[in-house]
Amino acid sequence: LCAAAINERYLRRIGADLHDGPAQLVALAALRMDSPALVDPATSSTLREAEIAGIHKTLGEAMREIRGICNGLVLPQIETQAIADILRLAVAEHERRTSTNVLLTLPERLPELGTSEKISIYRFVQEGLNNAFRHGKGKGQQVRATTKGGKLLVEVVDTGPGFDPARSEGLGLAGLRERIESIGGQFETLTGPGGTRLVITLSVEEQP
Repeated sequence: LCAAAINERYLRRIGADLHDGPAQLVALAALRMDSPALVDPATSSTLREAEIAGIHKTLGEAMREIRGICNGLVLPQIETQAIADILRLAVAEHERRTSTNVLLTLPERLPELGTSEKISIYRFVQEGLNNAFRHGKGKGQQVRATTKGGKLLVEVVDTGPGFDPARSEGLGLAGLRERIESIGGQFETLTGPGGTRLVITLSVEEQP
């Protein structure tokens, strides 16, 4: 690749990192600003203060991610952990930030993956769940991982009203698609009135 193409790809990756990470956290904080705990005059001061504290913590995480991207750092909890723990981390963080529930389904064993694959899967689940919260109101949120025939499938599912991919696949889903395809994977969006299913497929070494 020529220098211009390499530079363009690098800039697009930074844009995807900013969108899929800190921008999503800021968006969640903005959504919570309109939560009943803050806009309902009847809300107790205890609940209101807890909601404000949650928003403050989410914005703090966004700032830490921005600093990490600026320093060219890989999130340490992703680089050193197994993929099952990374999926649990992404789900737990989403549940805490949004006060919603996510059903996580994992097989007994998952393959070992490189850092690029780990980061891509983490960002996929993070963006997929944020999409489920934004478009599907957090209804029926699920994250599933399965392995079969040398393939790893990771799915993010919700039972919301769905959305128009042609109008909604902006930097978020488009950036995810490019990220997954850059590591040799496939990205699929299935959405309709019954909900949305985002799926990535990666080739992996089969476990003995």
